[in-house]
Amino acid sequence: MKYWQLTILVLIGQFCFAQMNLNYHPNRLLIKFNTPPDLNTVDLNKQLFNINNLDRLSSKHGLRKIKPMNPYAGSDIFALEFSGKSELEKIILEYSETRQFQYVEHDFQGEGGGGLVPDDFRYARQWSLNNDGSFPLGPSPTSGADIDMQRAWEITTGSSETIIAVLDSGLKLDHPEFEGRIWSDGAFNNGKDYANNDNDASDDLGHGTNVTSILAATGDNAKGFAGVNWQAQIMPLKILDENNYGYYSWWVEAIYYAVHHGAQVINMSVGGSSYSSALEDAVNYAYRNGVIIVACMMNENNERTYYPAGYDNTIAVGATSADDTRSNQFPWNEQKGSNYGQHIDFTAPGNYIYGLSYHDENNFDSYWSGTSQATPHVAGLISLMLALDPTLNLESVRATLINTSEDQVGRANEDSAGWDKFHGHGRVNAYEALASLVVSSVALESDLAIRLSPNPIERGSMMHIEFPSDAQKRLAIYDVSGRLLIVDRINSSNYFFNTANLETGSYYLKVNQNIKSKTIKFIVK
Repeated sequence: MKYWQLTILVLIGQFCFAQMNLNYHPNRLLIKFNTPPDLNTVDLNKQLFNINNLDRLSSKHGLRKIKPMNPYAGSDIFALEFSGKSELEKIILEYSETRQFQYVEHDFQGEGGGGLVPDDFRYARQWSLNNDGSFPLGPSPTSGADIDMQRAWEITTGSSETIIAVLDSGLKLDHPEFEGRIWSDGAFNNGKDYANNDNDASDDLGHGTNVTSILAATGDNAKGFAGVNWQAQIMPLKILDENNYGYYSWWVEAIYYAVHHGAQVINMSVGGSSYSSALEDAVNYAYRNGVIIVACMMNENNERTYYPAGYDNTIAVGATSADDTRSNQFPWNEQKGSNYGQHIDFTAPGNYIYGLSYHDENNFDSYWSGTSQATPHVAGLISLMLALDPTLNLESVRATLINTSEDQVGRANEDSAGWDKFHGHGRVNAYEALASLVVSSVALESDLAIRLSPNPIERGSMMHIEFPSDAQKRLAIYDVSGRLLIVDRINSSNYFFNTANLETGSYYLKVNQNIKSKTIKFIVK
């Protein structure tokens, strides 16, 4: 009976950690003895510890190499390498049952500290995501003048449950970078076109395809570029015609449509200089329904207010260049630059931003410049925040971005400590924003009862999490740096996971259930 229970717990632990997608050596394990063996009695040539029951197991499973990790001080930790056909999970179980080890674990694989680097072959051009100081266009680049995307992707690359509406000139719907990710309500597959009053949101200008690729091109797929969010569904709503113009009525109708069809984030890289009550009503409707609208400041290099960025219930975004200053000169017109003013919230990279082509899926050589390009960086970041915590609203998102954006990044005569009219609260930092959500909860926590035991817990033990009901909930576990380790959706009042693959230290368990959220810190010792 005890053996059966142990097997079940090990299998549960293996299932939970399958969510982590960790890499490890296919034939090697690390072990630590309770009592260190005498190295003089260990026969490294014959792969023998000269411990009878252990040597029998080693022979059974094809042990072919023993390597002490610290031969200088009587090693109690060894690397064991087995034949290629060995079943490592079975070996871990059988070695653990001898009770001679503090732990038996995989030889996991790590990587350099630069974060998650996608393999998209034109990724080096995306200075906005990772600026190493070598970008050849525009002002002399400043290393680190980016949104810190590589470290952010280690936390999350998004969720397919998130829907982002892009209200623009449409999208190249058949581009491989969006394959399998264009949202459909079942009645059509090509978005909606308010400019031509049909259901084909194909791009005939290029602006929308560039914007959408910045926001959501699939990353790490060995193709052209990496968007901020690699997983979200894209809802293309065409509100600009082939001449780059659109009526407010198109914009209003598209906002209502997006809200009613499940969008959580709306990207509007558009603007009009005329105030409209109807457009503000649509924006406020989105706000009341928990949908976050991100809009561009526009590109007149002055303080003129454009809408919808000028409304209270949007997030207004200005543009920065690769030298971390406000973009005051765009390559398409040297008199044009990022607008500023009392309504600006944040800035993001927007100058010389490469993206996908609307007429050729093999063209990766075009770039656009403007606050239109800055806006999808912020909308994409917000969509990643919602992947971590779907209960976030405009106020909580704005507060998080205020607390995590990088202040005083611009010219001395434009930037000042705290909010200023040129940069708002600063250039967004995706990693800091996502990491902050790991250790905080902006939703109601008081009445979501969770019991986690034991805490602290011995490394290698099974942790038990109890919930008050079987209602569906989302569970995530992070390390203190914000890296997402486990994510799962469960319909049970009990959950188990094995801590054998966690290093000693502190972790955070976060649970979302409907509008409620709870974060608990636990310690592995």
